[in-house]
Amino acid sequence: MTTSITVAFRYLPGEINRAINAVAWRKLRFAHVVAPLTLLLGALCEIYFGGPKYAWLGVASVVAGLALMARLVIGFIVWPRLAMSRYVPEEYHWTFCDDAILVRARSWETRFAWGHHTKAMILRRFYLLDRASGYWVIPRRAFASADDERSFQALLAAHLPLEDHAGAADLAGRNKKILFVVVVLALLAAAVYAGFLWVPSSLRR
Repeated sequence: MTTSITVAFRYLPGEINRAINAVAWRKLRFAHVVAPLTLLLGALCEIYFGGPKYAWLGVASVVAGLALMARLVIGFIVWPRLAMSRYVPEEYHWTFCDDAILVRARSWETRFAWGHHTKAMILRRFYLLDRASGYWVIPRRAFASADDERSFQALLAAHLPLEDHAGAADLAGRNKKILFVVVVLALLAAAVYAGFLWVPSSLRR
């Protein structure tokens, strides 16, 4: 029996940005944030406590820290926005069948094979279809009932690896955000204090 599921919706203001942020948070790890901040803090200590003898090491740490910071910004802020498909503010009709995915809007229509996608992800508010050139975003609010969602999830699981990041995983994600903020603030405070020590005492009066 051929399975076909159709949903219709418009993207709400800011909804795509929330999906982008959700993707970025799922991929972020402690090392991505801690490593550059630790290198920059270490650079301050090397320059302040080591004197001219270790100045070159401090400069090298600064360069490495800034490089990792740039990688962090590009990887978790710039790239997710480039990878997310662009949507115009109109109604979309998505039809998921066993053989293909059909997307229709007022001015265009396109068809994709399931093989063009690498996996599907379930988030608290969205479904994401991962493909080579970015993500398709399906808001969970578009489904009329829980039964419709279960049928859709079964269809996704039949064609793609399905990762469930909703529920308990979402709570873990929120806890991870809080811990990230605490760690970053602590490292920034240490960096500011080290920078204060670096300033000559005559200038701190």
